[in-house]
Amino acid sequence: METKYWYLQNHTLFDQLSQQEIAELNIISCFKTANKSEYVYLGGRDLTRLYILKKGRVKIAFQSESGEEVVMEILKDGDIFGAVGLEVQPNHHQEYAQALTDVALCSFTIPDFVSVMQKNPELAIRYSKKLGEKVNTVQGKFANIIFKDSRERIVNFFRLNALHEGHQQADGSYLLDMYLTHQDIAHFTAVSRQTVTTIINQLIVQQLIVYVGRRKVVIPNLNKLG
Repeated sequence: METKYWYLQNHTLFDQLSQQEIAELNIISCFKTANKSEYVYLGGRDLTRLYILKKGRVKIAFQSESGEEVVMEILKDGDIFGAVGLEVQPNHHQEYAQALTDVALCSFTIPDFVSVMQKNPELAIRYSKKLGEKVNTVQGKFANIIFKDSRERIVNFFRLNALHEGHQQADGSYLLDMYLTHQDIAHFTAVSRQTVTTIINQLIVQQLIVYVGRRKVVIPNLNKLG
């Protein structure tokens, strides 16, 4: 139990809360794990909750009218997802969250969260900022799809991954874990899988990216990539 309290008290959104306020979120019975490929929620179920990803990677996606998967976000440690607008939106009934790796997460209900925010204005301000950042990320993704060609979308995918999740090495290169298959990247960038494979192969030949095995990528020079 103490470990679960400790996690929230060390999260940038909740680190000003008292242990009593964290207890009011009732996360103890909602601390769970999921294996790779398992669904955290599916088809609108449990979307009256907020989720915090403690460890691992999760994709947020929905099915388009044509039946294609559209990946909205790839989430990392500390990210918040679920009913982030504090109410269920119509499109939430098609939305799902699926683990890309083994994950650990906690969740709490919207009423519990709103109750704590009402008592703690600082939490409300921090959450508003967090929500604004999330909206900007999604808007940036759609701008990337609308205004860029296929190669630019793939390049931008690797660039953003390097900046937000990569580890810069002593020689200036970036090393990043690659949790997504070519099909996943296709769903994220709205490009066909064949096109993704072709463009990635071109980037490899041009030595703009280097695959190390199947799960790691090195970007030798981020400026040359973009």
